[in-house]
Amino acid sequence: MLFSLAQEKVMPKLTPILVPVMLFTSIGGGLLPRSGFRTLSVTGALLYFTTLVFKFPTGEKAQDYFLPIQAAIILTRWVDFYILHNPEKEFSRLKDRSVRPTTWRGKLGWVWDLNTTFRGIGWNWKVKNIPVEMPQSNPYYA
Repeated sequence: MLFSLAQEKVMPKLTPILVPVMLFTSIGGGLLPRSGFRTLSVTGALLYFTTLVFKFPTGEKAQDYFLPIQAAIILTRWVDFYILHNPEKEFSRLKDRSVRPTTWRGKLGWVWDLNTTFRGIGWNWKVKNIPVEMPQSNPYYA
């Protein structure tokens, strides 16, 4: 009983940080080698955090509306990139097309870029009709 009362008072204050925790969980999971352990542990953790976001509203309309959407996006991206695909073999950045990251820091940067790009700009899975390079000058700000 005491635990449930404490949980109801503490969790609405912690709910806004669950989405960054989910993002860092998916990034940390991307650093693990591809295995059943990675799939089960990270997917289970992301599902648990998603249920917490839905279970404990913050009382603010904007946060209660957007936090579950953000949590669902992170969970969906995890399932798409790491369960349905093998990102180490299927996804590559265009700037280092044939080179796969071998060091821990290189893989961290690669996983960070993979998890934070939404349209795939600079990757082999980019959305069509996006220019390859950005214009060097913008006439509106000249």
